[in-house]
Amino acid sequence: MEKKEGLETKESLCAHIEELKERIRELEHENEELKKKVAAFNEDRQHMRQMQARGIAEARQAGVRFGRPALEIPEKFPEIAELYRKGEITARAASDVLGVSSNTFRKWLKNEEDKKTKKDRKSTQRKSGN
Repeated sequence: MEKKEGLETKESLCAHIEELKERIRELEHENEELKKKVAAFNEDRQHMRQMQARGIAEARQAGVRFGRPALEIPEKFPEIAELYRKGEITARAASDVLGVSSNTFRKWLKNEEDKKTKKDRKSTQRKSGN
């Protein structure tokens, strides 16, 4: 009987191995199909990005502005900015008076300084004749 049991075990192992080989072939086929789907998805995505970039470029050429509109600088900004520069009020207090965040107030200050620097450079260039 031992030989018969050993033979059945060997046959069952061979059958199991064949089942596993078949399953591996199925999984390999599924893997190839999945790779094709991912490649197609990536192509579609790339095409969509190109179309989006083209649309954005066309809109910009047509004068469309993107993003949130900039806040208008209040008339009393120069006066408040001067108080801030003199150290009479803090940036937080200045921004509260103007009704904006302290980051916006600081951005306006920086833009004002940048404009002044540009203006100074231009006048220096004109004076030197360059």
